[in-house]
Amino acid sequence: MNPVLFMEKLITFLIIHKFITILSTAFILYLISRGIKFIIYRRSYDYLKRLLKKNLYKGLKKVSRLKDINIKKRLILEGKNSLGKDTYNQVKDELLVNGFIDELFNEIISEKNESKIEACKTLVELNTPQSIDYAIIALYDNDEEVKKEVIEALRTKANPKIIETLINYLEYCDNTLLLEILSNAFENIGIQAFDQLVEVTFTKKQVYRSWAIKILASFDYNIQNRNKAIEIFIKLLNDSSEIVRIHTIKALTKFKNNKLIFNNLINKLNDSSCKVRSQAAKSLGEYQIKKAAPFLFNLITDSSGIVRSNAYQALVKLEEEGLKYIIKATESVKTKEEALNVLKKLDVEKLVVGINKIYNNSEISNKVNFEEVEKFLTKEDNKSNLGERKLEIIS
Repeated sequence: MNPVLFMEKLITFLIIHKFITILSTAFILYLISRGIKFIIYRRSYDYLKRLLKKNLYKGLKKVSRLKDINIKKRLILEGKNSLGKDTYNQVKDELLVNGFIDELFNEIISEKNESKIEACKTLVELNTPQSIDYAIIALYDNDEEVKKEVIEALRTKANPKIIETLINYLEYCDNTLLLEILSNAFENIGIQAFDQLVEVTFTKKQVYRSWAIKILASFDYNIQNRNKAIEIFIKLLNDSSEIVRIHTIKALTKFKNNKLIFNNLINKLNDSSCKVRSQAAKSLGEYQIKKAAPFLFNLITDSSGIVRSNAYQALVKLEEEGLKYIIKATESVKTKEEALNVLKKLDVEKLVVGINKIYNNSEISNKVNFEEVEKFLTKEDNKSNLGERKLEIIS
């Protein structure tokens, strides 16, 4: 045989053999890859979810032998939406009888915060007495993020026991952020926590009583609960704690057009605490009942500057009725300076409109102009009273 021809055939054979080998290797690797993917898929959440929908019996059997705690957690946290109610409940029961709660508890006492958070959420979602008890343990974890997530998770399953637990947890809220998270939780729980929060307003430390009052004030009440809340707040108006009385006055401001509240706020203008009187004056301004004007007028000679200031600001909010009393205050040497300072800060246009409404006289109204009002208010040697002279702008 021609040596050249032989070499050509040999090289061709080797190339074909190498190509076949490479092709075979690639095919084997492809099969291995597919096999691995299939094995991984068979162990995945998606496969188990599909199996549960296709064959519940086989699916539950696989759940009972499941070792991967992350898939178990997904079954509880995501399964309610993806599996359907009946299937989800059977899966949940299967996990419970196979020691799933204890597995989650072991994660709670581990050092991995991510695992703790997911375990807590899952325990709360399981919503059994034992699982809730285990989740509550995480409230006392050293990590703030874990505490935050547990509070939020417990909020979603609020019941009397959880509400009581969160209220008792108040004393362990050692920073403002955690207290704010707890506040948000109770605001979301809403009226369901009413009775427990009312108890806090009368029995706990002053700071927690004030906190509970603010939470109660944030609720949306129906007519029946509204009257009950008002009754509670009115009782608290006479509390021995100054700060409790102040927060109660703030809370009552949200209940508009209530004669009983109005009368009680008027009474608080005579409170022994200047801070309470000040808040009562401010709240009456926000309440915007014009009958409050003469009572607020009585406060402009109060010994406390902040009380006098809030009384004047409340009168301003009562518009022309309040303006009438501010003008009246300029007639007294004792109150004239402060009253004029209040008038100077008002918008001149609004002031003129208010004066026109007070005197309700078209002849006067036509003669009032902004320049003359402004000139009067800035006049240093003005010694005549404002009420008698009609602001020196009426000729």
